[in-house]
Amino acid sequence: MSLLFYRRPDYLGHDKQQLTESKCASYLEAAEASKPHIPKELCFDEIVKNNTLPPCSLNDFMDYLMYVEYNAECLQFFLWYCDYVERWSGLPKERKELSPAWDPSKMLQPRSTAHSRSRSLSEQTERMNRILLILEKDPKDGEGAKRPGRKPQRTESNSTNFSWPRGSSLDTKRTNEETGSEWQQFSAQPFRDEMTRIVRHYISSTGPRQLNLTHSDRNSCMQAVQQTTHPSTLLPAFAAAEALLKGQSHPNFIRWSVSNSNRPRVIFMRWLAAALIVLGFALDAVLVLSGLNRFIRMTALPLWCIGFSFLVASRHGLCIILHWNYKRNLRPWEQFSDEDFSGSVLHENDKADSGDNGSNETKAKKDNTEKEKNRKSQHKKKSPSTSSRIASADLQGKPSLQCLGGPIAFDEEPWVGSYQNRSGWNKVFEVSIVTQNKHLRAMQDRVTFEAMAWGTLLALGLATGSVFIPSGNFY
Repeated sequence: MSLLFYRRPDYLGHDKQQLTESKCASYLEAAEASKPHIPKELCFDEIVKNNTLPPCSLNDFMDYLMYVEYNAECLQFFLWYCDYVERWSGLPKERKELSPAWDPSKMLQPRSTAHSRSRSLSEQTERMNRILLILEKDPKDGEGAKRPGRKPQRTESNSTNFSWPRGSSLDTKRTNEETGSEWQQFSAQPFRDEMTRIVRHYISSTGPRQLNLTHSDRNSCMQAVQQTTHPSTLLPAFAAAEALLKGQSHPNFIRWSVSNSNRPRVIFMRWLAAALIVLGFALDAVLVLSGLNRFIRMTALPLWCIGFSFLVASRHGLCIILHWNYKRNLRPWEQFSDEDFSGSVLHENDKADSGDNGSNETKAKKDNTEKEKNRKSQHKKKSPSTSSRIASADLQGKPSLQCLGGPIAFDEEPWVGSYQNRSGWNKVFEVSIVTQNKHLRAMQDRVTFEAMAWGTLLALGLATGSVFIPSGNFY
């Protein structure tokens, strides 16, 4: 679908619709269909790896999900899960054996849906196991090779379960082997506390950042977490979040990023375009009623051309004037972020050190501002092996966007009241910065060219039709 006829998504409300298996499949199909219209440099994987420049960076994607789609918990959970898989793959083999992979066949389900659901989860688990095997593979180690100073790996013949008291009889040993994995203490499993907190936040139906999972997916995750902390336990939730991000949120974010103006400026440009079009009609009417040469009526052509071009481009939130300078307006949350974060940190410092002088406060404010600027300016490309960890750490500047915390809401953020109190003139002509992402500028070039092409065609049609209208000869 041409970007010219794509309408930028509006500010949507909270969508509590469950992510069923059929809906996830439709999202994945939509993701495949949108690939030809999105540059590969702006694909979902590149944004998640934080390899893209503003306004299409990972922080911008998170801001879009929070302030526009109200769906930031999906990306937060996605980033945490990728980082969790990476950390899990780096664990020693002895610790991994404490939390074996979850078998979906053990899940308690109604008989009518058990077969199809178990088969789908089994395919996802097998896929996860293949990924983990790739991550765990060490090219320096051959089969049976031993590193210097490394203890030999335990086998079934010499392994011993130290979680339970050992008995001298064979029956006791056999009983421990049969029930040891099932009744293993949770505290011995790796990342048990972290997994519990994540489940309470994202999986539980009463969690502050619960995902819109189906009842079966939620029960599957809850049952699996009770047995193991293997990454396969939360695979249904990860698959649902990934499908939603790739099929809906990412395409909408790219097309929303084409907009280089805030809503007040877009409304102003529409009124300006309408005024130019009406002025062109008024000029043409005066010339038609006069006795002047008919070809003089073509003087209304520039007004119509500019007016229609601005009007078509404003449908995408694009200001042609700003685009000619390769600039964009700062989003409302971008304009006040530095002040709010530095101010909140200073407020905490004042409580801790109430006896400090004003010079210390000024120094702290300067240091916090420099740290925030350095965090935004140092936007380097990361390798895929460390992308998830670095990307997750890059989002910790805002307390509301941390992995664990309360419900994601921005109604009480300081910038909301400050932006609402600004005058309409300041909202229209507010701060603009250079658009750094050249691939996004290429998309804007296409939208601008098509808007000017349509504006020129409409203007030529009206001007040509005006020439054939008989003169009024009133003056």
